[in-house]
Amino acid sequence: MPFEISSAALTAATDEAENTALRKETQEAKAYVIKTTEELVEILKKSEICVEASLRLNYGGLSTHFLNYADGILYDEGCDGEEFETTLEEFATRYWNRQWKIWINSDEIRTQLL
Repeated sequence: MPFEISSAALTAATDEAENTALRKETQEAKAYVIKTTEELVEILKKSEICVEASLRLNYGGLSTHFLNYADGILYDEGCDGEEFETTLEEFATRYWNRQWKIWINSDEIRTQLL
């Protein structure tokens, strides 16, 4: 009897391979700038789109956040998928004196940063 792979398993393996290649290609293509939390807050105040920013951790790692600011509320989705609603003031206090890699992945962000 020949070995058979279910279509679901084949689709999942193909999707994972494509996602891995896309993540690698995307990360290689993205430019970024380093900003403080205070500078990031100023960018969020002016931005009308989601800002992708990676918190620089003490041991050298990154924790990526997807940040949207609208109507006085900051919507913060972490790399673990957990979502928070907070104010810019609370965000600035929580991440006081930290640095962020702000990914330049749109013309709007490019205009604000460069």
